[in-house]
Amino acid sequence: AWIDMAAPDDLRTGGATGTNPVASQPEASAPVGLSAAKMSNDQKKLLSELLSEYLRNMPGDVEKERRAAIEASGLDKIHFAWWGDADQHKRHYYRVQGPTFLIEYNNTQNNANHVHSMWRNLGGDFAIPVK
Repeated sequence: AWIDMAAPDDLRTGGATGTNPVASQPEASAPVGLSAAKMSNDQKKLLSELLSEYLRNMPGDVEKERRAAIEASGLDKIHFAWWGDADQHKRHYYRVQGPTFLIEYNNTQNNANHVHSMWRNLGGDFAIPVK
């Protein structure tokens, strides 16, 4: 689902603040965008391929754990949202959110030539509990 033509300047979750020098834990806000339950089969296939791209970059045991969590909660509960331009050379941002994780991808700096992306564990990054 295309949310807005304006992409945010950076990732929207995490990071240190002036009062908290330690990166904050992710917050499980309501998902936005198109749910996989409403996607076509081709769209679901692309979503699965995107998730696999992130998962393959994780250590094997972490990948296995995260895949199992996705399978347990169901692909249909995952949402995809897009902000910005459809042209890969212009500012854009996407967010993929499931019950157990949040992915952010931001390519807005240096004329869309500098990517920031991360996978957040909504149960707490690095096994640190969410407060």
